[in-house]
Parts: sequence; structure tokens; C-alpha cells
Amino acid sequence: MSEGRPTCCALCQNPDLWRQKNFPQGLGVLIVAVGAVTSSIFYAYYMMVWAMGTLMLVALLDMGLYIWMPDVLVCYRCRARHLNVDTEGHPDFDHELFEKYRQEAIRLEEAAREAKS
Repeated sequence: MSEGRPTCCALCQNPDLWRQKNFPQGLGVLIVAVGAVTSSIFYAYYMMVWAMGTLMLVALLDMGLYIWMPDVLVCYRCRARHLNVDTEGHPDFDHELFEKYRQEAIRLEEAAREAKS
């Protein structure tokens, strides 16, 4: 840890960490889905102002949550979440790096299975 910033995972010592919002993704998807269904119902009854108002309300709620929710650091290897740390300088999620660690986990699991048999 340098100047309050983690340089590696506290659990597995992996140096690859990504920054994400500390908010349950499932809840975010549920909020958007409820907004879309509600807006569609208003649209079906030709209540265009209410339909667009619902979409705008959901968009404002999403923007507010994005602004106010703190960031956390997540380890690519063990998925440990590091709360209340300085996330400045850490990158956002990288799909290529995630796939590297996913493939590594698959290879380790296959090797462990082969060693058992």
C-alpha cells in the first residue's frame, strides 16, 4: 500500500485491481427494468408525458446513484472487494484482463481435477 492506495489485493497479493461503484448490479438492473415496464404501460395507454417522465426519472435516479455511490477496488483473481480505500489511479474493468484470469482459473481447476484422478 502506497500513500493509502492499495497496489495489490490484500487477500491474494494480485496487482491487478479494477475500480467499480459500490452498488449491487442486480438492484440497478431491477430499477431500470421497473422503469422500462412502467414507461411502456404509460405508452400503451397513450400517456406520453407520463411515459417520458418515467424514463427521465429513472435516468436521473441512475445518474444520482452514480455520482453519490463510492468506488471500491475489486481483484481480478479472487474477486475480493476493497472498501474505503483510495481508488484514484486504478483503471476501470478490462474485459481482456478478466478473461485472462478466468482462463487461468479454468486451467487450475482442470489441473486439480486431473491430479485427483
